Amino acid sequence: MGCPLALRLGPGEGAALTGPSGCGKSTYLRVAAGLHTCFEGRRRVGGGVRIGYMPQEPCLLPFRTVEQNITGMARAVGRKGGTAEAMLLCRRLGLEGMEGRYPAALSGGQYRRAMLARTLAAAPRLLLLDEPFTGLDGAARALVRNLLDAYLTRTGAALLLTSHDAEEAGLAEMKFYPVCSPAGQAEDFRQTTVKVPERVGQAWISGNHGIV
Repeated sequence: MGCPLALRLGPGEGAALTGPSGCGKSTYLRVAAGLHTCFEGRRRVGGGVRIGYMPQEPCLLPFRTVEQNITGMARAVGRKGGTAEAMLLCRRLGLEGMEGRYPAALSGGQYRRAMLARTLAAAPRLLLLDEPFTGLDGAARALVRNLLDAYLTRTGAALLLTSHDAEEAGLAEMKFYPVCSPAGQAEDFRQTTVKVPERVGQAWISGNHGIV
């Protein structure tokens, strides 16, 4: 069983689902992404809202370099961003000089940052990031925080992320939503439904960004 969740996000705002491992944070994020359909409540997506979802699991194409993974995502959504944008994202995430490496040659923290660069290359208006700080040291964590703050400010996108540590997820003006399901119920929770009552469980993206 899960717990009720209701949150509202405006342009440029961010929120974090926090709690211990196994409490259901990732499931809520998959609901928002439209990847988990067995839940009680409502999920609505307005037209024109591009969602960028970064899972916990590895998602880079192993037969492509870091640069190719990033530029491939841009092309997949019809963007013309190319090598220059890939290089810029890598530099801002501390991956300069690693653009030509294949995913297997990256450390865990480098891999996570390359995944984020690939996600941002799609220019999403709603970012859904599952444990984006996992495996990052203090300096790398700061790079990710600064880049996300700048991205939300520049684009007006909204951000929903998960973190087991509220302090770890401390972006500017971040809202925190504890996910209260006991870890011992996590297996039943995943096998049944996300318990979101009829009138809550909505993440609203205001302005022209649509509704999730």
